Order: sequence, then structure tokens, then C-alpha cells
Amino acid sequence: MLNYLTLGYVQNPIKKTATFYSNILSLPAGYYLIVSPLEGHVQMKRWYKFETTVVSDVSKAPDTFIETFHSLLLKSVEKRLRSDVSIGTSLSGGLDSSTVVAFCDRQVSDHYSHKCFTASFENYEKNELSYAERVANQFGLEHFVTVIHPGGTVELMNEVMRYQEEPISSASSLAQFKVFQSAKQNGVTVLLDGQGADEILGGCRKI
Repeated sequence: MLNYLTLGYVQNPIKKTATFYSNILSLPAGYYLIVSPLEGHVQMKRWYKFETTVVSDVSKAPDTFIETFHSLLLKSVEKRLRSDVSIGTSLSGGLDSSTVVAFCDRQVSDHYSHKCFTASFENYEKNELSYAERVANQFGLEHFVTVIHPGGTVELMNEVMRYQEEPISSASSLAQFKVFQSAKQNGVTVLLDGQGADEILGGCRKI
């Protein structure tokens, strides 16, 4: 609780399994849980760990990184389009979500709905809706826009916390909730998202 009130941390940086509730723990990233009722014990195991690669020839590193990143991202999108439910995309207009949309357009999938969903912020100076609209038009997508009104923030927060069940680190969760809600209402079960990757793709301007 102290970490959240003073620093805004929603996770204990020292004890990753700690939550806001006594006797309720969370799984750290990359772990899964095995519950054995008959034996009466619970076991936590790591299932994923990042592999590191040492590049010996630094002069070739930039080209190698770009090619590897492109290949991995393309394969990642391709795998996630294998589905038995309808798939769409979240589209903010930033480089990350726009890149995911572009890569989806290159794939053949019976379940890709060609629908994208955007949150627009009323009277917000840095509203990216115009960029999202350009991308949606470029790839011929059916574009659904949900508008976030300042006057409805408190009501929306109460609705989100009903499902979230613990404090959130950013108000962006409110916008995401509205985007997911819009997707559900329009028959899309899964959304591919580029949340938080603008920095990797060099899409953030210096202030």
C-alpha cells in the first residue's frame, strides 16, 4: 500500500507475488502454478525466460537487430492470427499499434475481422484520432471510435474497478476498458495491441 501511495507502484518491487490483499498472491511474470489437491501442495514453476545473444561484430549489429526484430514481430503477429474466434486490432495511431495493423494486413487469416478500435479523448490537445483514421483508411479497415468524456470519468472508474479489483497504475486502463467493450459489442473477441512499444520503434518525440 505504501509503495502505491508514495510511488504509484501497483506491484511490490521487492516481493513480486504480493498484492493489496492479505493471503492473496499473484504469479510473477513467466511463471505458472500447479495445484495438487490430493497431495495438498501448490508448486510454482518458471515457463519462460528471455534468452540473451552476444553480438561479436558490433559494426553489423544495427542491421542484425532490425532484421531480427522485423522477423520476430512478423512471426508473432502471424501466430496470433491463428484462432477460432474473430480477431481485430486496437489502433491508437502510434507506431506500435499501426505496425501491428500493417503486419496483420500482410497475413491471410479467416478470422481477421479487418475491424479496428480507437479511444478518442474529448478536447484533449494530444488526441491521436486523426492518425488512427489515416491508418484505418490506408488498410481499408472498419473503424470504431469510442469517445472518453471528462464528465463521465468517475462513473467509468467505478465500473472498471468492479472488474479490476485492485488499484491501477494509469488512467489509460479506463480508455482500454472502453475499447475492449466496443470490440465485444461489435463481435470481436480478441484484439491485437501494440501497447507500450512506441519507444522501441522510435515513435516518441523528445520534449
